[in-house]
Amino acid sequence: MPRPRTPRALAALTGADTQHPARYASRAEPKGEPLGGVPAGLTPGQRAAWRQLAGELPWLTRSDRAMLGLAARLADKVDNDPACPLAAFTQLRLCLSSLGATPVDRSKVNAAADDDDDPAAAFLN
Repeated sequence: MPRPRTPRALAALTGADTQHPARYASRAEPKGEPLGGVPAGLTPGQRAAWRQLAGELPWLTRSDRAMLGLAARLADKVDNDPACPLAAFTQLRLCLSSLGATPVDRSKVNAAADDDDDPAAAFLN
């Protein structure tokens, strides 16, 4: 089985695209449609959780709607149900990890930095 292809953003970050420019010349980054509004089938508590998560995770696109809906349902259950089973906490953690919302997974997301003061810029340019 062949190795998975390295995304162009990761190649740019590691410098692989400068070492092998022909390998990455024709690779395009996938574009996604905007996330869109809150689904109609959610309760008011789940809608609030959706809005909170969507605001905290600006890189989400339309293809993330199903996972975000599940995370919103679980977040509402965890926050408001005193008899919430431990499995719901685990599933919420997995959903957040899939969306890039944990500290470890956030490092994998190619989100634009808020400031232009990048200490690595002097070494990567």
